Amino acid sequence: MVYGDLQFIDIIIFIGIAVFLIYRLRNVLGKRTGFEKNDSATEIVQKKSIN
Repeated sequence: MVYGDLQFIDIIIFIGIAVFLIYRLRNVLGKRTGFEKNDSATEIVQKKSIN
């Protein structure tokens, strides 16, 4: 049953790596709160002000 224990340890390690990556991505990318401006709307306003 030694190999069965190694599978359990592998799963725990992969879960730890996945949690770490999700945590880092969330810190880098940030959360959407719903109050961000639409990028296409700001581009239209900028194009109108240039012309």
